[in-house]
Amino acid sequence: MSATGTAAGESVSYIRNTEVPAKILTPTPEGSGIEGLRWLDQKADIVFGPSDSPAWVRVRGSFKRKDWTLMTTMLKWKYVSSGPAAPDFSMYVPIKEQETKAVIIAIGPLGEIEKTTLTVKAPYWPMKPPRRLSLTPGIGFTYLIYREDPLGVSLQEGVLTAKFSVNYQLIPAKLELGGSIYGNVQPVLVVPSTVESARFMGINARAGYRLPMRWFDWRWTAYGGAYFWMMFTSGSKYGIQYISGPQLFFGGASTDPNIRRIGLYIKYAPLFESFTAVKFANFEGAVGGACQITRPGARYNVQGTLDVSWLQFTHSVGNKIRLMTVSLGAQVGW
Repeated sequence: MSATGTAAGESVSYIRNTEVPAKILTPTPEGSGIEGLRWLDQKADIVFGPSDSPAWVRVRGSFKRKDWTLMTTMLKWKYVSSGPAAPDFSMYVPIKEQETKAVIIAIGPLGEIEKTTLTVKAPYWPMKPPRRLSLTPGIGFTYLIYREDPLGVSLQEGVLTAKFSVNYQLIPAKLELGGSIYGNVQPVLVVPSTVESARFMGINARAGYRLPMRWFDWRWTAYGGAYFWMMFTSGSKYGIQYISGPQLFFGGASTDPNIRRIGLYIKYAPLFESFTAVKFANFEGAVGGACQITRPGARYNVQGTLDVSWLQFTHSVGNKIRLMTVSLGAQVGW
């Protein structure tokens, strides 16, 4: 999520990275440790502020010891308890290296001193804030089978397909806007050769909400939006030019920065010629995924992609269209 604060009359934007949290390591006691001190978190979101300030994490704890006070020289305390009536506190730890250590000191009513060490481990170093805007061009090879009855059209093609995606984090780690376009660029195989080749283009526009669950330690996002599908044939001897409809899209992606990223998705889009001819049996469904090829942490994220789709549509004149595609490609994100 993002928060806005003011300093010296200026608005400052803070970005919270919930995809790759920092680890809160079990404190190592120095001497006898601190009696009554308990940490409530094993992981914490990393928050990025202005470029000239370090990233930080918020760590929650509980301290139940009457008339004792906690303190440290490097941390900013949100609330400190010195009694059992209000035992919980929060503190903010600036991340200055991959493993940041903070010495926690407890002072008793008679001047007694106890110490322990808290370690916050960043997932990678140096820390960089997540980007709000991402652009992803790609190219691939698509094998497709097209059939249309009762015209008796049966066509197989191998075509080069270009695509381009854009994504913007409207509210980082919460709400995002996205769009993509793909199109067949050049047929390299048409069977039978006596049938005019067909080309297809699609446009996606959607908004997504980051779901709070982290199944398999992946991030999951549910999208809704619109889908526009177009078909081009020489002389329009068969096919349909344009159909569209809403879409539902569900995607997941791994978040561990130390391994190559993997992403999966599933999509369903009912398609109509017009809103007066709504039939949910007319639809396109698709599944696919991407796997990072470049090493983790590389400047450019090159991925291999695989997409499989199925479209079925009955035209208002009675023609039945069936289209199956399998695409294998590569894309680069920055």
